[in-house]
Amino acid sequence: MVLGTPSRTRSRARATPICPPRRAPKRRFIVDNGVITTDHLNAGGLRVWLSGYDPITGEERGHQRQSPDADLLLDGTLNHPKAFSLAALLHPELADEFEALQDRLRARILLTWQTELNARRGHGGLIREEITRIEVIELQHRRSRALDPHIRRHLWLNIKVLGVDASGRISIRVSR
Repeated sequence: MVLGTPSRTRSRARATPICPPRRAPKRRFIVDNGVITTDHLNAGGLRVWLSGYDPITGEERGHQRQSPDADLLLDGTLNHPKAFSLAALLHPELADEFEALQDRLRARILLTWQTELNARRGHGGLIREEITRIEVIELQHRRSRALDPHIRRHLWLNIKVLGVDASGRISIRVSR
């Protein structure tokens, strides 16, 4: 898993019989003080979430970043050798184990991000603080762009996180 560069582009996953449709609800993971919960966001909810608003309440989260170069999210990828995908395709019991492995890796990564990353706020990001809550969208891909089997997952970490702050503000940004 590598915490990659910020991405503001749409998923390039192609809809094939093995892949879910692009407009399918995306799974959102919320890590709050070490507890992981999930829900699903439709396309409209995902747009609201990326814009820095709560997709359920519509509440604005922190200061809106108006720059066209502003980060919206950080993309981490769970990427494995294609041989794992081929083995999973040929052996259903391996497919189940491979999915379970990716689920365990995702949980460990989310908990690590919540505890090990820190956030910056204030003028020039001079004030750093611990993070108490993060939100992540998971995108699952079953094929590469060349349409060969390649199972992988993208974890989109929203830069709007909740930090340990006496005032309870959410106007902070994930540090890279």
